Amino acid sequence: MQAIILAGGRGERMRPFTDTYPKPMVPVLGKTLIAHQLSQLEANGIIDVVVYGSYLQQKLQAYLGDGSNFGVRIEHRVADFDLGSAGVIKEALTKLPESEQDALILYGDIFSDINLKALVKDHRSEPRPYATLAVLEHKNPFGVAKMSGSLIDSFEEKPTTYENAGIFVVSREMANQLPDQGDFSSHGMQVMIEKGYHFHGFVHSGYWWDVRSLDVVSEIEEHFAQEGKIRGETSSAGSGYRK
Repeated sequence: MQAIILAGGRGERMRPFTDTYPKPMVPVLGKTLIAHQLSQLEANGIIDVVVYGSYLQQKLQAYLGDGSNFGVRIEHRVADFDLGSAGVIKEALTKLPESEQDALILYGDIFSDINLKALVKDHRSEPRPYATLAVLEHKNPFGVAKMSGSLIDSFEEKPTTYENAGIFVVSREMANQLPDQGDFSSHGMQVMIEKGYHFHGFVHSGYWWDVRSLDVVSEIEEHFAQEGKIRGETSSAGSGYRK
């Protein structure tokens, strides 16, 4: 299986670090964020990786090289992320090797211990969906109202909802349904769901962070310091914790 890492964000909320370095190179627990992702892929037997960059892409490419220092094989591509994630993922799917029917997509700002092997296995179960998303279960402690303007349409007491974890397996056929630009979730998956296409959710109960700012990096460091644990690629430290 080929993994696709979307690593083109400008990281505006991570300045001043991103004035000089691309966001995936931010240090987290002793190594860069993207190095953690590559270690996770390698540990799960996924070694063919395509990294889509944009902002400071040459610096990221120089750092990663061909991937041999990380135990993987990396191909670098440049994309226009201003057009949205849907177009980048569509291009990635159209360029999959003929032998591959699926691709593993990772947003380049996610730090987690999601079981990638189990995610892929779930996607390949029958009936096979167009995509399988890792999702985070959220048990809301309060009642939730849905409103149209000032009118309450419905009310649900303490509902359980599921949040997109930014890691998913996508079938190559989905490229035919994706727009050339726009958001992958709202302009891609949501439109397909409304048309009757099937998608699976894979519930992740381990740790997960969206590393959107340097404050989040500090939270991760503090969390693992308090846990008194050293992160391993198969660790369940901080199980159920997400930010």
